[in-house]
Amino acid sequence: MPAIRACYKRLISSKPLYVLKAAHPFSIEKTTTQRAIRKRSNMKDLQPKVVQEGCTEYVESRKDELAPSSERNIKSRLRKVVAWADEQGIDTLDKIGRKDLFDPEGHEDIAGYLKDEGLAKSTRNNHLCTVRGFLRWGERAGYVQMGSSGIIKPPKLKDNEGVRDTFIEAERAKEIRKHLRKYKHATAEHALYSLLWRTGMRIGAAHSLDLSDWYPRDRYVLIEHRPNQGTTLKNGKGGERTIRIFDDNLADALDEYIAVNRPDVTDDHGREPLFATKHGRMHGSTLQSKVYGVTSCRYVGDCSEGDACPAYNIEHASKCELSVSPHAMRRSAVTHQLNQDVEQSVLSGRVDMSTDTMDKHYDERRHTKKMNQRAEGLSGLMND
Repeated sequence: MPAIRACYKRLISSKPLYVLKAAHPFSIEKTTTQRAIRKRSNMKDLQPKVVQEGCTEYVESRKDELAPSSERNIKSRLRKVVAWADEQGIDTLDKIGRKDLFDPEGHEDIAGYLKDEGLAKSTRNNHLCTVRGFLRWGERAGYVQMGSSGIIKPPKLKDNEGVRDTFIEAERAKEIRKHLRKYKHATAEHALYSLLWRTGMRIGAAHSLDLSDWYPRDRYVLIEHRPNQGTTLKNGKGGERTIRIFDDNLADALDEYIAVNRPDVTDDHGREPLFATKHGRMHGSTLQSKVYGVTSCRYVGDCSEGDACPAYNIEHASKCELSVSPHAMRRSAVTHQLNQDVEQSVLSGRVDMSTDTMDKHYDERRHTKKMNQRAEGLSGLMND
């Protein structure tokens, strides 16, 4: 018996191996309440920022890193965001909710809005990438709920889905040059069009040119990145280069435009722009309008709308089915030079473009022609 009592005493005095604590009857309710309080606290932490003001602030925050063309594109896309928010009754960024960014039915969210606007898939992809970047910035700034940017899913594109088909054939480009030499000789349109076609340069590079960048004796143009003097290149210092001018007609067009029709003016930085108006350096949008104008039916060719074509008002030349943008003209010029058997490695430095980009976005040669060109290059090796 003493042994049993001793064993019992040790048993009741020892600490239990496991202690099960009963849940407090209000613990679940308390946890839920705390989460709700935290959520409301996060909402209160957001600063109400008017959508339009937020868009403007976002662009300003990136001004130093954006090329002018990129800045214009982002502003254009954000205008769609402002219009969508207005349609949804969203006045400040903190009110953008999950359903606004992803609606399973695809009617109320931003992606559905862009689709209803009739934008192509590749264009919607670009817009939504901009929206995602904007929301990511808004999260950091405390204007938008955290996690909002992750909801945006731009549509995936196939390999060539983002490549536009707009193109100007070499024969038509030749006819336009003939027309300009005959009826618009030595004008800004003549000099600009000929320069873009023969060099494949971007419109931004043409905009940056000064009078002193044309070397008539040595026949080349100098392209430089001058951000502190009002002009930039898409690839910054990496886009600087000299371009040899081999075409006598282009050289003559530049010389005679400078001698006869170029206004003797300086820009806001005291520079003498090559392409100028009486007010100073010609604006990029003006250069763009000139390209649309000379490639429309107003100059060469007949479009399906005939005399009713909007291009007969030069301000609406871009609406002509025959007109092309400076970007499309650049692609066409690069393709034309490739068709003339200029090596990609040589052309790459001249037009400031990687060979990979050249293959995907600019080389419009058909597969058969590419195959034949490859076959010609290999035929000698195969017959050895």
